[in-house]
Amino acid sequence: MIDWKKYIRVKTKQRTIHQIHDIWYKAKSRSLVRRERFTNFINHVTSIIEPNDKGNYIIYFNYNDSNIGSIILNFNGRFGGWSFHTEQLNMDKDRDKILSYWLADDSITELGNKFRELEDDRGFLLESLTRKVLDSKVNDYFRKYFEKLKQYPPDSFITKISDKDYIIVVDDRLNFPKFKIANEVTEPIIINEPI
Repeated sequence: MIDWKKYIRVKTKQRTIHQIHDIWYKAKSRSLVRRERFTNFINHVTSIIEPNDKGNYIIYFNYNDSNIGSIILNFNGRFGGWSFHTEQLNMDKDRDKILSYWLADDSITELGNKFRELEDDRGFLLESLTRKVLDSKVNDYFRKYFEKLKQYPPDSFITKISDKDYIIVVDDRLNFPKFKIANEVTEPIIINEPI
């Protein structure tokens, strides 16, 4: 049996918090553009087709060359948001849905195929992976920092990473503190509502 470990030398690239932050920030920006493209497409779909009697918008897509699926868009979410789910149409059981598919215009299927393409291209993976690594590095850094100071960390504080200011929140600060980036500090939000 060959021991491949001695032939393969994998060096993981060590990056600083600033480098990881910059990669995450670029991935986040790209994801935002892709999500906006996806949302604009959904708004375009609702301007082209009519909702059914339940208020849902239904478009179709092809997969595996012979199977049909439907995408059901719902706009009755909280805060005016939308949601969707997909269903695989079964030729034997979903007779009414299959009939609706055959009666639908071909452009409805083109919209469904484009929807699936844009949904797959939203770019969450790189953003979430780099965010996880960034959170881990930030956590390790501040844990060592406060251990060196020999003091408990505050509930939250602001720190600078690259050229951005972030709020760092601390969980379980008296036992085993966990540090996490909460939000980027931009302008203060003042709510003039009495409590």
